[in-house]
Amino acid sequence: MYYQWNIEGVFKFLKEVLGWEEFRVRDFESIKTLLTLCYFVAGYFYEIESLLIQQDFIQFIAELGGGKGKITRYYILQGFSSLIIKHTADALIEKHAITSDKLMEIMKWVKMGGFV
Repeated sequence: MYYQWNIEGVFKFLKEVLGWEEFRVRDFESIKTLLTLCYFVAGYFYEIESLLIQQDFIQFIAELGGGKGKITRYYILQGFSSLIIKHTADALIEKHAITSDKLMEIMKWVKMGGFV
C-alpha cells in the first residue's frame, strides 16, 4: 500500500502540474513508454528520498512549495510545480518581449483585482 500511495502522488503531480490529462497520445507503444518512464521516475525519487532531503537545493524546493521548514514529498512536488510555472512564465515573458515596467503594470492590475 505504501508504494501505491507514492505512485498515486506522482500521478496526481503529473496530472495537475504537467497536464497529463491534456496529453493526447494514441499510440499504444508511446503510452507504455510514458507510463514506464513515470514509474521509473517515481520509484527513483522515493528510493533516494533520504539522500535528497539532505541537499540544500531540495530544502529550497520544499520551501518554494510552501514547506515552511518542512521537507516532505508533498512540499518538494509543490516546489517543482512552482519552478515549472516560473520557467513557463519566464519563457513567455521573453517570447512576448514583456519589459519589467510592463510586468509591474500587469502585476499592479492583478493586485487591484483587474482580472476578476
